[in-house]
Amino acid sequence: HDIGSAVREARKLDGRNQVDFAERAGVSRSTVQRLERGDDVSVDALLSALAELGLEAIIVPRGAHVSVSTR
Repeated sequence: HDIGSAVREARKLDGRNQVDFAERAGVSRSTVQRLERGDDVSVDALLSALAELGLEAIIVPRGAHVSVSTR
């Protein structure tokens, strides 16, 4: 699962189309399209999109084994 797919899946599970989501995240629809395709977007745009979905990015060393749990 790449980050673009995760954003698309979360957006759809939330019942939002790209236009509504882009507006609420403060980015353009084309940015949402690029993000969901896995193309380059700015870090600000990525973080805004994740925040709008109630998600966050966590940076870990490459190859690290990470376990995530929800509360």
